[in-house]
Amino acid sequence: MLSPPFYTDRQKNFQSEFVFKLSCIWVIVNTAVMVSGMLIYTPASFWRWILNILIVAAIGLISLILNRIGHTKIASYVLPGFLFIHILRLTYTGGGTSLPGIMAYVPIVLTTGFLLGRNKGLVMAFLCIAATFGIASLEVQNLLPEFNFSRSPIGRAIALSQPVFITAAIQFFAAAHIENAYRELGISESNLQAIMSTTDVGYLLVDAQKKIISFNKASIDFVERELNTTLKVGDDLASFFRKERLEEGVKMADDALSGNKISYEVSNAQPDGIINYYRINMAPVGIKAPFSGLLLGLTNITGLKNAENEIRSLNETLEAKVEERTAKLQEANRQLEAFSYTVSNDLQAPLQVINGYGNLLLHTQSAKLDREGRDFLAIIGEKVNQMSQLIQDLLQFSKSGKSPLHLVEVNMKEMVEEVVNEIRLANYGSKITMKIGGLPTDKCDPVLMRQVWANLISNAVKFSGKVAMPSVEIGFEQRGGANVYFVKDNGVGFDMAHADKLFKVFNRLHSTEDFKGAGVGLAAAKQIIDKHGGKIWPYARPNEGASFYFTLS
Repeated sequence: MLSPPFYTDRQKNFQSEFVFKLSCIWVIVNTAVMVSGMLIYTPASFWRWILNILIVAAIGLISLILNRIGHTKIASYVLPGFLFIHILRLTYTGGGTSLPGIMAYVPIVLTTGFLLGRNKGLVMAFLCIAATFGIASLEVQNLLPEFNFSRSPIGRAIALSQPVFITAAIQFFAAAHIENAYRELGISESNLQAIMSTTDVGYLLVDAQKKIISFNKASIDFVERELNTTLKVGDDLASFFRKERLEEGVKMADDALSGNKISYEVSNAQPDGIINYYRINMAPVGIKAPFSGLLLGLTNITGLKNAENEIRSLNETLEAKVEERTAKLQEANRQLEAFSYTVSNDLQAPLQVINGYGNLLLHTQSAKLDREGRDFLAIIGEKVNQMSQLIQDLLQFSKSGKSPLHLVEVNMKEMVEEVVNEIRLANYGSKITMKIGGLPTDKCDPVLMRQVWANLISNAVKFSGKVAMPSVEIGFEQRGGANVYFVKDNGVGFDMAHADKLFKVFNRLHSTEDFKGAGVGLAAAKQIIDKHGGKIWPYARPNEGASFYFTLS
């Protein structure tokens, strides 16, 4: 119940254990001696002995309670301080310096030294001496209270044995503690030596005068390899700094001895041209100033430095290659752009000629052609229109990829309504139902975003046109703080296993006989969404419709 608390601080844990054991020694030994004395004979001052037992027990109990609840420091002052006051009171009221209990000052001084340190132990010794001389002075002047009890030789012997037993118990406890400390120190030193002998990091232990007092094998190898000399106990640390870094090295050692942690890197060229790199760390030894010395760590970082240099070289090479490829890509893009315009112009002109002559032939020579001939001309006209539309789509795709973004706040609902009205006019007579939900204002490029909405809604109308009750729904929803727009239809849908083909140019999931188009619209939409920093993705099932979702950031 009154056992000492456990602290993570080793020093505080020791002090808590000392308070517990010393309090127990005082209470147990004092009670045992006093009670045994009363059993041997009945002293005239019986009740005085009983009071002594109770007072010492109370002092010990108070110290134990304070220690248990975490006030170890206060308990360390309470135990010797109250015992001093108690003995002072006894000598004052119990016959002065002839009182055997005055010898209790000796274990009180020992208790103080153990709990509060040697300096406060000395202070207590001076207080006890001063108290003794003070009582003696009062006794000489007959100023002490009258004391009428007589002491038998047995009573005096028993009373004198009390401080002797307490001193012996304290000495036994102290000796056991010192033996344990030496044993733990030996174990710790053996463990440390085992660790230091197996590590690749070189360690040097240096005293406050910068003299080497201990080192491990890795540090011996370092000194022999890099400095071509030997390492001995007693060597001056300054002798291992190169001349050009002597002043700097000594200054860093002084900084470390003042309490700072130092870390720096050095390089050393070998005769064969190889450069070795090391990181040197310095740290003070001790809990607080003045520090007893320094610990130096010598870490070989040659491999790390070589790797860093290699990575730096690879990065520089990679950057050069990236610049070269970027330049080639830019040139290819310029050539592609020129090619696109050239091809479009070169193709559009012949197509217009073919279309014109076909229409002329159909109007002027229609009477001379049979039904099959007129069907052939109609097919030629249709294919010419498809080719012309494909060229226009390719040009639009090329422009959307190169156009810079002009971001402004756009009312999405107004934009979608305009696109839907245009599509309704283009599909006049269609029975398709188009539902527009609430849409927010968002930041985007209005020209490019209009193209996205037109491509997605046109696709929805096209692929739902063959169902009995075609419908298209346009809206948005909030997901994770982002606006997610969607266009849904109840058309033919598609198998999600082929969804990765949707956003590639000329890739189609349905034949041109079933649904017209060049397979460029979704690729253009994805290109625009990517430029905005957004994402676009589909969800569909065969014959159950399709949904396209996109975000802008």
